[in-house]
Amino acid sequence: MSCVRIRSEHATPLSECIFVVSVGFALAGGQGTVMTGTVLRGKVSVGDNIELPGLKLERKIKSMQMFHRPVEQACQVNRLLLCLAYRVNTAEPYCVY
Repeated sequence: MSCVRIRSEHATPLSECIFVVSVGFALAGGQGTVMTGTVLRGKVSVGDNIELPGLKLERKIKSMQMFHRPVEQACQVNRLLLCLAYRVNTAEPYCVY
């Protein structure tokens, strides 16, 4: 498992979101990258930027799903599927800590 930091425009350093990634894979046809995991701290919304520190990348969240239903926002302890803009090489490990 890996951790990523999610930044929103209105978040302070203490309220920024930490997301633990369980699985990540690229979608066919260059549609983006999907990551599933759990929000450990903070809130996440569609349009927020996700930072992948180990890869030195930042991507925008295009859409989110919770239990096969689209959602616009999620908070601590929620299990999510995130769809990120652009393809990310998720085969390499990355972690915040």
